[in-house]
Amino acid sequence: MPAALAGLTGLFVLGAVTILMLLHGPASVPAPGPVLTATPAQPYQAFARQGRQVEAVMGAKAGALEAAPAALPPTATPAVLPVTPTSAPDPALDPAPSLTATATTAPEQALLPDGPAQAGAGEGGQQGQPGQSSMALTPTVVNPAPKQKPGEIILPNGVRYGDPRPNLPHRVVRIAAPAIKLDASVYEVYVKNGAWEVAEYAAGHHYNSPNPGEGGNIVISGHNNWKGEVFRYLEFLKPGDEIDLWTLEGKQYKYVVQEIKKLKEAGVSYQQRLRNAQVMNPTPYEQLTLITCWPYTTYTHRLVVIAKPAP
Repeated sequence: MPAALAGLTGLFVLGAVTILMLLHGPASVPAPGPVLTATPAQPYQAFARQGRQVEAVMGAKAGALEAAPAALPPTATPAVLPVTPTSAPDPALDPAPSLTATATTAPEQALLPDGPAQAGAGEGGQQGQPGQSSMALTPTVVNPAPKQKPGEIILPNGVRYGDPRPNLPHRVVRIAAPAIKLDASVYEVYVKNGAWEVAEYAAGHHYNSPNPGEGGNIVISGHNNWKGEVFRYLEFLKPGDEIDLWTLEGKQYKYVVQEIKKLKEAGVSYQQRLRNAQVMNPTPYEQLTLITCWPYTTYTHRLVVIAKPAP
């Protein structure tokens, strides 16, 4: 009996559910999306209308985002750190700005000045017969340092190799010896083809020898029997005679003759000529060395005058 009642009750419940489904239709399951809450009095159409409103609002927001995207947060500008090179620059990327010569002494094979002059120098100061010298020391305009051209050599002191009148305040510009009426201009001379140039109508200061007051061997050469004959009477100097030098900046330096040498050049071996050229070597003390050919008509020797700073 209880089993029969249970069966009847189940049939009754099943029938009631069936009737309700026929009256209201199948239950609808909302699609995944925003959770919408309807009040008991809100019909199904209210749910649909609310869903369309939500879609319209979401669509408007999406359009606004596409029209004006949100600005990205500013990024910090990285600090520029100094770069410290750890290796030498690549010559192919960073070519050297200029070619620099480092020679500080005369080339090993350079002999004493000999033969015709190769470097022109014509600013006056021509030496003639005794008593005819009339050069006056005048202010010199200092020119700016020369600009390097292709193929030129710029020395460590900024002078273009071969420049007879470089912009150096301490360089020698004048030489005088009252005892022989010597008074002449002085220009810089250089080595060409293994031999020293000899200035024309002036004396020549060897570019790699010191300037007055710098210590060491100051070497100046000049012609005896042509192109101005600036050292024509150098042979008549004697120990104790005075020689004066002036620099571009106007300073005067006095020297006193110590000795005179006559070194044979004609008919001697090359080795002997190299030994003769040692008078141009650097010295640990300051001295003035003057060089010319001798005698006047045959010039078979080199006349060398050595002088020391006056006390």
